[in-house]
Amino acid sequence: TLRRDEIGAAHPLRALLGDVARSADATSLDIAPLSVDAVRTLAEGRSLDPVRLHRQTGGNAFFVTEMLDHPGPDLPASVRDAILARTAELDDEERRVLDLLACAPEAIPDRLLPQLGIGFPPLRALDEAGLITRGRRGVAFRHDLCRLAVAEAPPPGAAGALHAPMLEVLQHAAEPDHAVLLHHARGARDAATHLRPA
Repeated sequence: TLRRDEIGAAHPLRALLGDVARSADATSLDIAPLSVDAVRTLAEGRSLDPVRLHRQTGGNAFFVTEMLDHPGPDLPASVRDAILARTAELDDEERRVLDLLACAPEAIPDRLLPQLGIGFPPLRALDEAGLITRGRRGVAFRHDLCRLAVAEAPPPGAAGALHAPMLEVLQHAAEPDHAVLLHHARGARDAATHLRPA
């Protein structure tokens, strides 16, 4: 068994999957993520919002059950450790891009990636680590639990260095989102910029 989002293009299992695909005697069974209704059933009798939980976890059954079994608003250690294990082999540039993406409350549009100094190799590495995806709004984490776990990991004092370049690029966007600008202005501790979008 394997999770496809956990094996990159160079993973040794890729060769085996190629053999399986060519074999008349082999069958692959894909298991879809949990639906909102399935999460609702699992969360029955609890005070959690199943739609929000589904959005946070992407329907990943492990993350859903760990969140349901964990009292309190913080991330369970098992979830955080499972996510951060995927970051263990990232180099410094890949980690910088990951931290930059984690400080954003939503997807980063493709057109802003070059302005933020985000190139193709780090994006490929983060995708192969199963951390990010590309949606219709741009590049984002596969699910919000991923972003939350990574956002907790930077060293103290790093927030300003992450939010400042985001703020600089977003201020010059054609149609800036004032809520997102405010988020980054607060993170960068930029009081002057903070007031304008507020």
